[in-house]
Amino acid sequence: MSGESFLGLEIKGYTFKCLVCQNPEFLQRDIPPNAANISAVDGDSANQSADGAVCTDCGYIHDFAYGSNYRWVRWRR
Repeated sequence: MSGESFLGLEIKGYTFKCLVCQNPEFLQRDIPPNAANISAVDGDSANQSADGAVCTDCGYIHDFAYGSNYRWVRWRR
């Protein structure tokens, strides 16, 4: 997979790694409102999708609320 682009996540300046296998590379996916495990504090939150980070190694899906303190970074192998 030489030359392929991968996404990583930074949270408050730290590199985020998969909680299962510690891999730092992810695929970005939108998670629909009905599938996301988002606790609604107000009625509007229940209709928002989440930003999904799918681990490229083990496939574990991490979900983040849009507007959280994270950013996607892109690098090449």
